[in-house]
Amino acid sequence: MTTERSSSSIMLDPSLILAQNSIQNTFWTMRSLNKEDSSLKFYYPRSLLRMVNDKAFSRDKLGEYFLFNAYPAEPKEIRVQLQENLNILSGFEARSQDIERHSEIYKNLYEDLSYLEEPFSEYTLEILIEEWIFLQEQSWIVSRIKKPFNRFVDAGSVCLQFGGRATNRMINRTLRRNSDELVSKVDRLRAFGKWIAVGGPSVVGILNNPVIAVVSPLMAGFFLLFDPSDRF
Repeated sequence: MTTERSSSSIMLDPSLILAQNSIQNTFWTMRSLNKEDSSLKFYYPRSLLRMVNDKAFSRDKLGEYFLFNAYPAEPKEIRVQLQENLNILSGFEARSQDIERHSEIYKNLYEDLSYLEEPFSEYTLEILIEEWIFLQEQSWIVSRIKKPFNRFVDAGSVCLQFGGRATNRMINRTLRRNSDELVSKVDRLRAFGKWIAVGGPSVVGILNNPVIAVVSPLMAGFFLLFDPSDRF
């Protein structure tokens, strides 16, 4: 994975698209950021499109996992927004070889989701594994909720979260000086007003921590998570 590829590819979590209180701002922000920097490419989990096109999909069925108590957007509006923004928004689909490469996380996600006391569908699992693969191989995900990232940790990943009053100190001590681009990107993506995660090999390269650099290749995955309620 190259730095250029990881720094220009951003995935939108379904929680930003399925909720009525965030869908308009999400697509407006995406278009605005793309106008500022045409190299930015936005993606959504391809399984989200399959879910909203399912005949069983309605405001009361499917997608509950990503709504997380938010009021659902109209299914028609979701389909229209996805269709009208095809020039800058693409579906990211996990190939069989991608899933095989991340089989440990896939297995753990399936087991964890199966035991949850909340609505679960195959779409939820497919969306989460597509997000995980994107996070590890393309780097950036923005989300309205923290749930997907908690699931990744429960499934065996390691997350380094930046938040609270120690944010600046943590960044200064943990990230190398050449991490200015990462911090700048996080700040720009705050326009969504949501959780921001970055993962993949490029993250290990900027961490000023020899233990993480040695151990991370042995783990199922590693990513940084930025708390939207804090400023740098």
